[in-house]
Amino acid sequence: MTVELRGTSAHLLTITDVRGAIIRTATAAAGTATTNLDLTTLPRGIYLLTVQSGSGVEVQKIIKH
Repeated sequence: MTVELRGTSAHLLTITDVRGAIIRTATAAAGTATTNLDLTTLPRGIYLLTVQSGSGVEVQKIIKH
């Protein structure tokens, strides 16, 4: 899965399940426009992707079929 990043600061990406358990974390260096997350090992289900940066926090729902 490719994630487009906004802003020029570093980013912390966190994938959690619907119960709030952290499944995976990743970082992207300042100035990075996109990053790839490998979700192939995750079972089917609903997850939340949280992207934190100097400009704020954004949360997106991921549905893996």
